[in-house]
Amino acid sequence: MPKKQNLCRVGHSFSYELDMKLQIDNFDGRGPSDYTSAIDASRAPRVVRRLNKPDELQLSLIADRPDFIVPSNGARITLGRSNGEDVFTGYLTQAPAFEYLGWGERGPVYRYNLVAQGDEVLLDRKQIPNSPPFVDRSAGDALRQLTEDLLPGIFDTTAVQDVDAIAHYAPSPQKKWSEHAAEIALRARAVYRAMNGALSFAPVEASIYALSETDASFSPESLKLQPANGLLNDVTVFGLIEPQAYVKDYFVGDNLTLKFYLSQIPFTRRNRTLVDEEYAGTSLDPTRWSVDDPLGVVSVNGGKLQSAGGTGIDGQTTVAFAEKIELGGALVLQHGNVTFTGQSDGILGGLYPAVVSLAGCLAGFRILPNSGQPGIQAVVNGTLSGTALLTSPGHIYALTTRIYSAEVFRRQQTFHSAPHPAGNGYGGALVSADVRIVLEVHEVDPTNPATAVAPSTVLYDSVIGGAPGFCSYVLVNAANLNCSIAFTRILQAVDAEVRSALPNGSYRTRLVGWMGQSAKFFPVRLLNFFPSMRPQAGNSSKCVTVASGGR
Repeated sequence: MPKKQNLCRVGHSFSYELDMKLQIDNFDGRGPSDYTSAIDASRAPRVVRRLNKPDELQLSLIADRPDFIVPSNGARITLGRSNGEDVFTGYLTQAPAFEYLGWGERGPVYRYNLVAQGDEVLLDRKQIPNSPPFVDRSAGDALRQLTEDLLPGIFDTTAVQDVDAIAHYAPSPQKKWSEHAAEIALRARAVYRAMNGALSFAPVEASIYALSETDASFSPESLKLQPANGLLNDVTVFGLIEPQAYVKDYFVGDNLTLKFYLSQIPFTRRNRTLVDEEYAGTSLDPTRWSVDDPLGVVSVNGGKLQSAGGTGIDGQTTVAFAEKIELGGALVLQHGNVTFTGQSDGILGGLYPAVVSLAGCLAGFRILPNSGQPGIQAVVNGTLSGTALLTSPGHIYALTTRIYSAEVFRRQQTFHSAPHPAGNGYGGALVSADVRIVLEVHEVDPTNPATAVAPSTVLYDSVIGGAPGFCSYVLVNAANLNCSIAFTRILQAVDAEVRSALPNGSYRTRLVGWMGQSAKFFPVRLLNFFPSMRPQAGNSSKCVTVASGGR
């Protein structure tokens, strides 16, 4: 059998002849079996490789022996050179198609045509978990996280490079892993490859394959170049609706009118609930939360997140959201209904630009130890602000942070091209913005149903100038917290900020949402105040919206 290798490139496909080794594991207890001698010499195995697409192997086997075992659907295939270098590793994705070739010396002869997909098929068979979007992560980090969420510890990801930063990427459960990998690679001008249980991710053009006419294995008559895409003379690009202007609308109440129409439609991204955590089960979902609990004081029990005290250190006993929070547009962080079971000390619902500590807290709820029940006070830029709210035994406290940013997006989109490769893209700069932070507490007395719809207490309502674009969201920073949290939600709201003032009074932020959230109104195309919250006569309201333009 000749040892010369004939390499034929057709587009992105490669044919390998003779100088190879083929092993197939049918998972029947026999382990990998050598099928090299059964390869059809008239049809060289063909490996099809396309940029950021799963590899595909096409080959034919000749069955002319009674002991020939037909490869089964799902069998693992390894095609390599005789020097031990792997060319393809993957799995059969369908049962082999067979052809009857006639009668040979040993009986009937059949040809089996096999089609196998690369190792990505293992990941593609798993459904992407319903996880929050990746925010301000590197492309490689996002790919590693997706891989580990589906098959922890199965793929070697040491060859996955960070490549470039991605401001925001939302993985959809309706798409396969390979589709997400292709999208992430496209955004970072990179290429991924899954081979022999290892995943690689590198910038495009990181690997260059040179063709040398003096190479003994080079076959010029077999070289074919096929363009993947034709030239286009006229290209029209369609995108999603973008914010186009900041609009201020002013209204004056008359104690009768409930509806005030906006001059422009507010810019609305895909309104969604980013997190809706009900704390089911006995542990936190690692795709949502990162727990640092050296004292073992945090637990999940009875549908609640519980902290059972302990003498901790600021910033060391934490329950943090797995992704960063982008301080852009309008966001509502509902830290949940909190019930205090004893004296407490710590921070709930904290936003931290860098180090998780009291001094590094941009905004949050400081739980203060007192002689009786703990108190709740706003902490902004590491300093206590406003008046503390003293808690009562048995009462429930719903803590909410509302964010209104002057900019919808806090990082520019990054574009890549030949002059701007991965790591040196065009754009991607941080966008400076002032951010209004509203910290509110809604106190509910279980023995008094009227308190469920009573107005909330606003602990803090002011603008933080030049606020950071991204923060870590740490739900619990426990020095000594004795409390339980019933739920946690992160909502992406309509990008509208509404403030009102009585005659000769100062403006204050009006809470947006449903009645059960102690809000005053809900905006869609208009300000629709709830009857019990109708604006008083002479009440001046100001609505600042990021508008998408008239339609």
